[in-house]
Amino acid sequence: MCKIERKIKNDTVTLSTRISRGFDKNGKRLRKRYSLKLDTNEYQTEKQQDRAFKDFLIEQGVNEIQFEEKENEDHKKTESEVFDKESDLAIVEDTQTNELTTRKIVKIPLEKLQVFELNPCRPSDEFIERLASSIYEDGLNNPIHVVKYKDKYLIQKGNKRYKAYQFLNKKYDSDYDKIECYVLDYEFESDKENVDPIFALKLMRDNINTYERTLNDKILEVELYHKIFPELKKKKIASGRENEWIAKEMGVADKSVKDYLKFGTTSRKSTS
Repeated sequence: MCKIERKIKNDTVTLSTRISRGFDKNGKRLRKRYSLKLDTNEYQTEKQQDRAFKDFLIEQGVNEIQFEEKENEDHKKTESEVFDKESDLAIVEDTQTNELTTRKIVKIPLEKLQVFELNPCRPSDEFIERLASSIYEDGLNNPIHVVKYKDKYLIQKGNKRYKAYQFLNKKYDSDYDKIECYVLDYEFESDKENVDPIFALKLMRDNINTYERTLNDKILEVELYHKIFPELKKKKIASGRENEWIAKEMGVADKSVKDYLKFGTTSRKSTS
């Protein structure tokens, strides 16, 4: 989803936005800024300005785009809306190729969603309550990313938003029994022994620095990185020495990675 910045000066309005272009070889996210100046005498309403900006982006090769709504529409949608009803097109980064493609936004019932079992994200109840309060006040600004998995949808990006919706659903019932999702074209095949490396890497990058990570969270993160590193290296997504690459991804020292692995092994031995 694209957020538009709007600056007005005299009779001119400048609209700008940044579009993600995937990641470079070092894992750094690439973004490109687009901007357009319009005469406010010719384009008087924001709706007209947004339409002109959308046409401009299409001319620049950004196929289709979903603009953020000015107000939260969650409470205005009826109960008759089913989970597979399609809304406007949106620009989404493809899970497998890092390329931008168009996806449909759909509303999916919470019971049709499934958390990735090996996801190391373990946010506190306090964090989820704060996030739920923010969603209740301001609405859901970004749909979560999911992939079709068996008879459900597996969450790749937005685990915390999903948990916040569960919290709100318990409190407000049917007002929050569905959540907006991007359904990605990705065939997920994974289990505890054979973890899908691309899926897991993007999940980890979504988790980083987005909640209060405990020591146990970091141990779980290192263990998952350790599982997926060999396959990522084969695909030339990861490079160099394992602990050094993991440390860079997590934003910690190399020694810390060794310590987390050791702590995890020690913890399992003490509980067995």
